[in-house]
Amino acid sequence: MAGYRILHLSDTHLLADGGAHYGLVDTAANLRRVLDRAAGVGALDLVIVTGDCSDDGSRDSYAALRGMVEPWAEQRGARAVFVMGNHDLPEGFTAELGDGAGGAAPVGPVDAVVRLGGLRLVVLDSTVAGAGYGRLDPGQLARLRDELAVPAPDGTVVALHHPPVPAATELLQGLALQQPEALAEVLRGSDVRLVLAGHYHHPLVATLAGVPVVVSAAVTNLADVLGDPAVERATFSSGGTLVELDDREGCACCPSTCPCRARASRCSRSTGRRSLRSSRRPDRRRSARATLVGPEATAASALPRTHHQLGEPTAVVHQTSRCSAARWWLISTVAGCSAR
Repeated sequence: MAGYRILHLSDTHLLADGGAHYGLVDTAANLRRVLDRAAGVGALDLVIVTGDCSDDGSRDSYAALRGMVEPWAEQRGARAVFVMGNHDLPEGFTAELGDGAGGAAPVGPVDAVVRLGGLRLVVLDSTVAGAGYGRLDPGQLARLRDELAVPAPDGTVVALHHPPVPAATELLQGLALQQPEALAEVLRGSDVRLVLAGHYHHPLVATLAGVPVVVSAAVTNLADVLGDPAVERATFSSGGTLVELDDREGCACCPSTCPCRARASRCSRSTGRRSLRSSRRPDRRRSARATLVGPEATAASALPRTHHQLGEPTAVVHQTSRCSAARWWLISTVAGCSAR
């Protein structure tokens, strides 16, 4: 079984005019910084953006994304693949990116199947028009079951925007994939080695039907999962995930994030209103963490809340023998704190 290296990005939220997300975050600059940070990772097989590629759904925003990601991937011998997210509009997405994997624009959900040597990548469009949550319809699940009926030589990776596992905070729970048990039923006993997702804007490692699920940090900003549970708080930090698949047993998850001195947004549970603000003072209180959940997680509570000073990344390591021989490293970069 061959080894594969994947750079997993998510939630780039580019705008056609190069404008700032919520008027504060230069998402194009964030993406350039993440790619610059990852420039030294060496050869790759795949660079994938798991949804919310655009913030306005315009064709120009997808062209900008393609113009940054595809040449970067080609320089490293990698295929570039893009996944539909809830902020993406199928008209703009398919006009510029087709099925997101080099194929023609499909009729219906923007799904795709990609072969990377002996590894199969199945891309699923989990979007529901006008909704923050995700769903896979019965037809998609049936097609996935049929596709998985014949195993790939090196197994299968499934990618979608909406995570089929709970978020780390109560406020984000409503953004998950609905009826994840239906997907779990299809995955159980198949050759699927890994599920990649985004949308939560925080890194997360979990399991579904015994299959590892890796939710990447967002390129746009990072959600603070250790703050007030009644408030969604995001920083200007950015991230991505480098995934290695090989034939070894076990997995190691080593997330590392750096807090930033600015707040991107706050959403109050009591009012449901989002306010935007920035702070000139460093916030040195909390860092992000990765949480392992699910039936195979024997010690999810052992993943500690980690605290560190600004600019001192902290790593949390968890090992288990049930993770289908995958290893993950989180790449994190501070995107700069001036609102533009």
